[in-house]
Amino acid sequence: MIVKLRNIPQLLELPRILKQEFSNQYSYKILEIGPGKSILIKKSFMVGVQITQKGEEISVQGSFPSIATSIFASIIFGLLHIYLPSVFASSWMNFEHELAVFLNQKYK
Repeated sequence: MIVKLRNIPQLLELPRILKQEFSNQYSYKILEIGPGKSILIKKSFMVGVQITQKGEEISVQGSFPSIATSIFASIIFGLLHIYLPSVFASSWMNFEHELAVFLNQKYK
């Protein structure tokens, strides 16, 4: 989900802002991938969201909350022959929506 915003805070400020809004419900990790930075927000062992900023757009994308979880899930679900994204799609989409709505209301 891509959200176009005005008055976007610095990406590195988002964990502090989200902690104020959502208390300590989630954990936050800053990732430096390629030329940009992202924030990985963990809701549970299998549900997370990655937020990446590009100009005036913020991408909010459901994902596993850590590389270790991603590898673990890929192996387990691969062995069970379950199509991985379909298992967590609704949880990821709900979490994406929750954070995107907050960012949209606060910075639009």
